[in-house]
Amino acid sequence: MSVLHRLSELAGDTPVVLTVEDAHWLDRPSWEVLAFVGRRLRSDAVVLLATLRDDADAQDRLAEPGLPSPTVPPLTDEASAELLAKGAPDLDIGQRVRVLAEAAGNPLALMEFAALASRQDQDVIASSRLPLTQRLERTFAQALATLPANTRTLALVAAINEDDAIEENLRAASLLASTPIEVGALAPAIRAGLIVADAVNVRFRHPLIRSAIVQAAGAALLCDAHAALAAVLPDDDDRKIWHRAAATTFP
Repeated sequence: MSVLHRLSELAGDTPVVLTVEDAHWLDRPSWEVLAFVGRRLRSDAVVLLATLRDDADAQDRLAEPGLPSPTVPPLTDEASAELLAKGAPDLDIGQRVRVLAEAAGNPLALMEFAALASRQDQDVIASSRLPLTQRLERTFAQALATLPANTRTLALVAAINEDDAIEENLRAASLLASTPIEVGALAPAIRAGLIVADAVNVRFRHPLIRSAIVQAAGAALLCDAHAALAAVLPDDDDRKIWHRAAATTFP
């Protein structure tokens, strides 16, 4: 109640905006206080704006107090192009198309890639995979670190696999982990909003999630993951050769 009283006092002189970023990291008591305040901001000139990750846990929290919770969609192609033009006006057409495709409407990614493009050798921008900046990697690593070990293993295999087939990814992940991994291992990643899956396929919610998993894995684990995929692929599949090569550190 003291928080409400103080906000009411402040709003008596001028409208107040109360902002809470990354509210999904709040502990339960802090969240309950925030939700209590949000439910009672009716008559005072106070607006509460909290940002949460778009995952199942956040949605469960929002459902309890019944607070309005609009979902912020990715930027449109037009808005993405406009933001990139402001952040990196010197990119040529090919580089601009590449950055727009990699960011896929994520404004943080657009600005980070724009900064990367403006200060890095253009060979970096032309490479097969744009490297994540520390800020982008940290953003996705926070969610990845909370996943169980089997889920992280399955996510890594899916991240380096060109095929979305669940069955193939499960077999390779089981080989990598030296223990059977069942389809239920996908559930924590789905709940965290990192992947979507149906009975047949598994896909990442955003291409940068795939990049973050690969970049955070480390060379040795990546080699092992490629070797596991190569082992489960049939001999007549061209991908088998590619993954065997990726698993090798010598000629």
